[in-house]
Amino acid sequence: GMATGPALAAVSTAAYTGFLVGPPFIGFLAELTGLGYALYLVVGLSAAIIVFAGAVKTK
Repeated sequence: GMATGPALAAVSTAAYTGFLVGPPFIGFLAELTGLGYALYLVVGLSAAIIVFAGAVKTK
């Protein structure tokens, strides 16, 4: 696997990217489709995280 430092940096980069890009993207999608449909994206991605979290191997 990855060393702890680079792994932490990768996770932090992904989190900050999602934090900065996610809300404007949801707002853009809400302008096109409506807020309800845009928030379905959040629900869908959250469900995907829950489903695929079990696929991650642990040491």
